[in-house]
Amino acid sequence: MGLVNSPEAIHALNWIKKYQLFERYQKTTWSGKGIGRHGGCLKGTPCYIGIGKTVRALLTYQEFADNQDPVVVNLLNQGLNYMLNHQLFLRRSTNQPISPHITDTMFPQNYCLSFTDLVYIVGKTQSQNKPLAQAFMKKLAEKELSHQWKVDYIYRAQGYVPFDNRRRPSPWLSTLFNVWLAPSLC
Repeated sequence: MGLVNSPEAIHALNWIKKYQLFERYQKTTWSGKGIGRHGGCLKGTPCYIGIGKTVRALLTYQEFADNQDPVVVNLLNQGLNYMLNHQLFLRRSTNQPISPHITDTMFPQNYCLSFTDLVYIVGKTQSQNKPLAQAFMKKLAEKELSHQWKVDYIYRAQGYVPFDNRRRPSPWLSTLFNVWLAPSLC
């Protein structure tokens, strides 16, 4: 889309570089309001959803940027390692899913970190064979129907239009998952 160098994309990237946390017990210099109101976020325990959405955004940015930014590469590695230490979707303390919809496939995307986001992250980082990704890959295999996937969750909000129903495989998800999980050609 040619927006990788837009003022909005650069502003968002600079915010991530300056303020986003990828480990516990770090301090941020962010002094804005609102982002810290839901428990962790930028406090002692970073918001896992925020880390996942940030990793996804950085992967997308890196894919379309003209040059590899070493700071972005470092942040991606930090974020991916944090996520892998949670086996991508599980709380370390209880081994239960981190959030209500993290194991749900959905398309189009919404604000929650979903299984669809995680498939994107695993595929784009070629993490399918990493030991800490195996619980995730097992869950993905349980959802697979001959290289096709169904939508598990349909977000309901004013103005949001689902592309598929939950009764049959989704051509959108199936195409994207197969593309994202294909071996890298590079």
